[in-house]
Amino acid sequence: YDAIKSSPGAYNQVLISIRELRASLPDIGKPLFDSAIWGLVNRGKLFLHSHIHPIRLNEKERAQLLEDNRGRVYMGIVLRDTAK
Repeated sequence: YDAIKSSPGAYNQVLISIRELRASLPDIGKPLFDSAIWGLVNRGKLFLHSHIHPIRLNEKERAQLLEDNRGRVYMGIVLRDTAK
């Protein structure tokens, strides 16, 4: 959550790229990263932005994003609570 809050523009509700955020935390594996993001979403801390055309992504690109159990792919997050 700290990495998200410290992203440039986070408190102005600027879209944060899931791909870039994941790359900035290389020591955190995909399962833990994805679980942490879903936990924050479920607690109402983040909004998710879906990818408009994920079928165009190759397998590697898709793996860098976030996918729900219905196959919807998300490419960005926005901090929901903008209070510092």
